[in-house]
Order: sequence, then C-alpha cells, then structure tokens
Amino acid sequence: MNQETVQPQYVQPQLVVMPQTRSNGLGVLGFFIALIGLFIPTGVVSLLGLVLCLAAIGRSPRGFATMGVILGLLGFIFHLVLLLVAAALALVGVVVGGLALAVCFVLIQPEVVEVTADMVNVAIAVEDHQQRNDELPGGLDELDLSSAIKTDPWGVSYQLVSADIEHGFDVISAGPDGVFKTMDDIELNRLNEFWEKAAEDFGEKAEEFGEKMERLDGRRYHCRSVTASSDCSDDYKGDYEAEAVRELCKELSAELEEISAVIELQTEELVDSDEDED
Repeated sequence: MNQETVQPQYVQPQLVVMPQTRSNGLGVLGFFIALIGLFIPTGVVSLLGLVLCLAAIGRSPRGFATMGVILGLLGFIFHLVLLLVAAALALVGVVVGGLALAVCFVLIQPEVVEVTADMVNVAIAVEDHQQRNDELPGGLDELDLSSAIKTDPWGVSYQLVSADIEHGFDVISAGPDGVFKTMDDIELNRLNEFWEKAAEDFGEKAEEFGEKMERLDGRRYHCRSVTASSDCSDDYKGDYEAEAVRELCKELSAELEEISAVIELQTEELVDSDEDED
C-alpha cells in the first residue's frame, strides 16, 4: 500500500509594518514658550518662542511650530507696542516736567530772564550800530532801545564798556545792590556763571519748598493722630488740623506774593516805557 509522502509547505512569513508616529519636539517646545510669552510682559520670551518655532517649521509635523510662530509673533508685537507706548508716555512726562520747571524758574527768578533778554537786545543793537557806523557806540543813549531794555530789574542803567574780547565790548549790570564794580555785578560775557548761580539758588529754593511740604504732611498726620486719640468734637478736630495747615500755607503764600509783586512791577515799567515811546 503506497502511502503518499506529504511534503511540508513553506509558508512565507508576512511582515507587518507598524506606522511610526513622528514628532517635532523643537516645534512643541517653541509653541509652549511662545504661549507662556503672552503672559510675561517683556516680549523676550515671545521672541524666543518665535525663533524656535521658525527653526522647527521645516520639520514634520508642523502643527505646533506653525501655531508657535503665530503666538510668538502676536506676543512680540503686543509687548513691543506696550513698550513704545510706555516710552512715549515717559517722554511726554519728561517734557511736561521740563516745562513745569522752566515756568517755576521764571516765576521764582524773573530777574535772571529779564537781565538775559535785556543784554541780548543791547548786544544785537550794538552789533547793528557797529556794522552801520564801523565803530562802537559811545553809550546806550546812541542805541534805538526803550528805557526798559536799557535798565536792569533793579532800576539801574546798564553800562556799555569796551573790552579786549572777541566782539570788543561788554554789557554790565550793577546787580541787586545797584553798585558797579562789586561782587554781584552781572556781565554779558560771563552770563553763563550768572545762570549757574541762579540754577543753584533755584535748586535750594525748590529743596526748601519740598521740605516745607513734608512738614505740612507731617503736621497733618500729627493732627489726625492727636484728634483721633482725643474725645473731642468733629468741629474741633477740623479746626485743629486746619490751623496747622494754615500756618505753613502762610509761609508759602508770602513767597508767592513777593514773586507776584516783582512781576507786576516789571509789567508796569514795560507799560510806562511803551507809553513814553508813543
């Protein structure tokens, strides 16, 4: 009996290829950094996330990298705009503060501004006279100027003197004491020293004013503490605090009255001089 020999069949194994999940770690990192940068008010973090995402956007997958570029760009622009606005506001504050200081300087020391303006006008008139006549004028009377310009803030006429300097002349004010050839004389060619001294005086007065305001706040605080700890009526508390405030306000108002008196006197002199010319 023949038995058929069964040959075993070779079964070829099948390879199962599992899909590999690709990731873009740099893009994911840049995305999260850009996201965090939205809440950090510097713009540097957003810029860092933007750079990382731009470097990772060439790789697949690009989803996180693309979103990171958008978030980083938005965050950087937003914080940059905030920075520019803050810088603009700071610049406006500096300009306003400078104008306020200039106004305070003019109000507190009007003589400095008047002397400077007078001397500049005299110097221009002298230069014009010298060009037309080829010589310096013999005095201020030869110049076509108002009496207000020829007179300093303290009521003394300026002196025009020959000097061995570039322009050949100098304009001198007797200064606050009204006497020439003393320490407080003001010269056109040394006007910068006069302004430096005026700036120092202004700084001292501003510091003194600040100390007075601090004393005002201290007195008001003292008044509140005293009246709060005492069993007195509300009317008495208000009167007690108001009286302390009035004491310091009198000192400040006295200085302002002196400044106003000087300005009014100068205005009257200018009006009188204009009427004389008419």
